[in-house]
Amino acid sequence: MLTQFVPPSLVDAAIEGRTRDRSRRPGPLTMRFAAYFELACALFPHESLEDVCDNLVGAVPELCELAPAKSALHGMRQRLGPEAMRAVFEAVAGPVAGPETIGARWRGLCTLAVDGFVVEIPDSPANRAHFSGPVTRGADGKPVAVGYPVARVVTLVETGTRAVRGAAIGGYLTGEHELAEQLAPHAAEGDVVIFDRNFPSVALCKAFRATGAHLVIRAKKHIGTDRVEVLADGSALVRMWSNAVRGRGPERYETLRLIEYEIGTGEVIRLLTSMTDPEQSVSNGVCKRVTC
Repeated sequence: MLTQFVPPSLVDAAIEGRTRDRSRRPGPLTMRFAAYFELACALFPHESLEDVCDNLVGAVPELCELAPAKSALHGMRQRLGPEAMRAVFEAVAGPVAGPETIGARWRGLCTLAVDGFVVEIPDSPANRAHFSGPVTRGADGKPVAVGYPVARVVTLVETGTRAVRGAAIGGYLTGEHELAEQLAPHAAEGDVVIFDRNFPSVALCKAFRATGAHLVIRAKKHIGTDRVEVLADGSALVRMWSNAVRGRGPERYETLRLIEYEIGTGEVIRLLTSMTDPEQSVSNGVCKRVTC
């Protein structure tokens, strides 16, 4: 199954010259196998290395009797290294939805979403120094590490296909805004990117708008309150200022359209979008007038 989606030729090209393997003698645990083993670890994150290996090759008659020791699997992963797996990811990640993919587009625009999550990683001095993690205060008032180091991940995903366009990884203290801005080059004209209400920022909007992509961002009530013009449909053009600082030049704000509506519970939902014309829609690459 893995080789159908990630062909061996793609893996070989991606990891060539990027592994830490300096062995001159070929062994049973090749770097190609190591890459597929890493993919299998992602599919079975809660299983032991030995069980992941069995899931990967247990149905292959030539391999099912060969059970590497845990230390061998660990050494294999170390020789593979992160840069090789980064290259495999970048070779696979990218646009998947086509013009006719059902559920992948809204009025001709390919819908994408950005969101973040955290992952606990093995506890080691190097990981803790690089990624950090949650802390508390001890009895003496000094910070004390709690639990494992944590990596923060933000991804850009096609909502219709669940295909990952790009990912950015940082430490526990890295802001999601900073990581999200790194994903802007993976969006393009003809895309509309959806963000939740923790993401609104001028820098983020400018980064994604520079690619030609449109944005739809859920906003808290104190974001985008500087109204410029009320539009015919009741929405309004507003200025979203950087760090809520107003009047310091156009590079410090972004003009967006604010849409507010109330849901059944009485909660008011506020959306900011770069699609400032309430009557403009895009369908099959041709602009037309509709009622939003």
